[in-house]
Amino acid sequence: MTTDQLLEDIQIMKQELESSLAKTARGEDVDISKIPDKLGVLYQNAKTLGAEDTGELQKGLEELLTLLDNLSKEIQKKYEDLTQHINLLDV
Repeated sequence: MTTDQLLEDIQIMKQELESSLAKTARGEDVDISKIPDKLGVLYQNAKTLGAEDTGELQKGLEELLTLLDNLSKEIQKKYEDLTQHINLLDV
């Protein structure tokens, strides 16, 4: 795998996370079950490429982690909203 191929894979995952974030914000269901495995593969591939490409790859992986953090926060917000609505039903 080349650096360009890996950067393309990172970009594809970035688009997937952005799409999931937008869907979550709209209240749609998203499947996040494969995200850890995909990130693990990207990390392992980046690790095997060597030191000359780490700057650009690290930046791309950090962008993925930021998006994943934003997705996590949005899911948590939706969970809290749902919990609040359920608690209102109990009153």
